Amino acid sequence: MDNLKSPQLYSCKKHVDNKISFLKTTFYDQEDILKCGQCAIEDISIKDYIHIETVNNSKDGSFLKYWPPLCDEYLHDEIQHLLENQIDPIKKIEENFNNLKDDLVNLVEQKKKSILQYVLSQKVKHSEILQIYNGTSKISKLKQILASNKDREQTHSDLKDFLSEMNQLKQQNTLLLLETVIRLKRYNQIDGIFQLDPIKKIIQNNLDKLEEQVLKNKELDEKCKDIKQSINALIAENSHYDKQSLIQKFYDGANYLQKQYAMYEFNLLKRTFSSQFQYKKNTNCIEKLFGQASFCDYQQSSYIKVLENSIEKKIAIIKHNYVNQGCIYFKYELKQFKKYIIRFQFNHKADDWITLGLINSNNLLFRLSDSHHGKAFGKQFDQFGGDIVKGSYFFNVNEKDIIEMKVNISNQQIQYIDISQSNSINQLNKEFLLDKESTYYLALDFGTNSRYFNTQIDIISFKEVDNI
Repeated sequence: MDNLKSPQLYSCKKHVDNKISFLKTTFYDQEDILKCGQCAIEDISIKDYIHIETVNNSKDGSFLKYWPPLCDEYLHDEIQHLLENQIDPIKKIEENFNNLKDDLVNLVEQKKKSILQYVLSQKVKHSEILQIYNGTSKISKLKQILASNKDREQTHSDLKDFLSEMNQLKQQNTLLLLETVIRLKRYNQIDGIFQLDPIKKIIQNNLDKLEEQVLKNKELDEKCKDIKQSINALIAENSHYDKQSLIQKFYDGANYLQKQYAMYEFNLLKRTFSSQFQYKKNTNCIEKLFGQASFCDYQQSSYIKVLENSIEKKIAIIKHNYVNQGCIYFKYELKQFKKYIIRFQFNHKADDWITLGLINSNNLLFRLSDSHHGKAFGKQFDQFGGDIVKGSYFFNVNEKDIIEMKVNISNQQIQYIDISQSNSINQLNKEFLLDKESTYYLALDFGTNSRYFNTQIDIISFKEVDNI
């Protein structure tokens, strides 16, 4: 058998009328390895046969299925699949980076547009400030008196009356101008709310992780050497190697390589960047309340001060001792299909009557004392959040105490948890449940005994959650 280019010159020993067309690659010692087509059909191990004409017609670099003989026959299929479905990693990486860049640019542009629209809505014009100032100063009336050309006694009398009137309005004008100053300062500092450097740092850190993956190739090289050693051992059939363990070693290494390369995840980076502009579930999203503070239409509500701190992520509500009654609410809709967890910290002992709760968006003229949709602190009013769920009824709070408020509109309830002291839980009385079809706003009500006390309450956390 010195010329396999003409297999028809040889006859099959088993089927003498047939010419040789196959080589059997796996055989026992005395078996004839030259086989005809009928032999191949009769043998269930068809993968142990290689077609002679295919071998003769093959070119360098071509792939012959089921050749060479391997311990794992599926490896042939894997090689064939990889050869038939070759990809260009460089092109793919370049495409991933370009897609990443485009997606990030679109995200930034969308968020920039949204933020600029919000800031524009908060703009305080200089002409508006001057108008308020002129209204409170009544400078035109003073000029009129001074230019009246009346005798000294009458001018003196008119000026004295005017100055008395202005002194009577001193407190009112002070509060009005103070509010104007605070509004302008808030607007001038509004850019501090939107800190982009931390977002940029997060993106940089994630990009650095891609570089870290490149460095891990050293580990991959070591693993490849280990795999190569295993393959060489199989080929050499060294007696001190167990074939099955070597095959397992090979697949362990292959799986390791696959996992390492899978770490090049561009979508993860995009999701990470996008999440920096969105409010994650179960995290403090108090920024949603920024710019939403509104005042009820009674007593001295408009004199209550609201200071937003984007760095510490909190909102301070301040009632000075010259303010008697008042109510403030945040015009951010709380709806029945979501649950909310809000935490308040008292910066003063609550010696006066303070109610924390919700006000119905359909009736903003109601006080919390009218609807009873809140819990009273500072004085005992058990009709306000007096239903005991756990522990005991509580109403006293001290400086630095924290109260947690859980809102479940679909369940018509608000629960209050005394975090700092007894961990007791109180909730709305059964006769004063929420309307589960309504939309509510977070509200704080300062009661009738408030004028003698300075009070500051901080909202330190506002969360939207799926379940409570």
